[in-house]
Amino acid sequence: MAASSFGESPKLGSQGRKTLAAHQSAKESIRSLTCQVHTVNEIKLGTAKTMTYRGRFWRDLDTCRVDTESPELTESSVAKLSEVLTFQRRTRNGVTEAFALRKAKDWLKVGQSDVVGLMLLNLNVPQTLEYVPAELLVARASSCDVSKAGTVFKLEFEKSAGIDKAWSVRLQFDPGVNHLVRFAEYRCRTSDGKTIVKTYEILEFAEPAAGIHVPSRLRCRATIDDQDWTVQTVELSEVSINQSIDAGVFRVSFPNKVVMTDDIRRTVLV
Repeated sequence: MAASSFGESPKLGSQGRKTLAAHQSAKESIRSLTCQVHTVNEIKLGTAKTMTYRGRFWRDLDTCRVDTESPELTESSVAKLSEVLTFQRRTRNGVTEAFALRKAKDWLKVGQSDVVGLMLLNLNVPQTLEYVPAELLVARASSCDVSKAGTVFKLEFEKSAGIDKAWSVRLQFDPGVNHLVRFAEYRCRTSDGKTIVKTYEILEFAEPAAGIHVPSRLRCRATIDDQDWTVQTVELSEVSINQSIDAGVFRVSFPNKVVMTDDIRRTVLV
């Protein structure tokens, strides 16, 4: 969405509009991005569990590839034009299954190691799996309050057909890194009075090119009544921006006899 499309928004005020325009400009300066991804997911409540993933991420303008590996999972996904192609091999209870999927491109994560949402380049829509640009999140909010300096946005989301709880979202934009989002907090109360809080925090930024910053270490934490529910930490390494990427990177090959589900044509191919 271009800056002019939110230029007259009554929600933002002049400082808010300037912040979103600067944020969008910072994102547009990252034309291509490649990195290694190391993710640790910890489940704290109930049966404690830790899952570790290693992956790689490539993006060139609106085309991206996401590879992920763990002891239980191997996955490659490519998103381009209007579609996403995925090949996945997963092992459960000693049984390994493989499948392929073709679906329409949407605002969902392309794969486990898709870092665009975790880097807060796109932002989660409350109570959904969607990650959208900041200006779209603001447009979807019921109300928006922007701090005097224009760096903190407080958004309110009312109950709706797809959201059965009212959510408050606080976004902190950092002028020191070209107005990228440094911190995001999502908060709601459940029908039984519990408080759920989910935070995304950029712990470190890298500067792979002069004047261009990208998040390199981040943490996502969810709590219920101040008790840890899940904690996710992500570290990016070998970060490179605005370098040419071979077109062959964005091709996914499937082994023979793998069943492909085509959600676009609503067919199954062998």
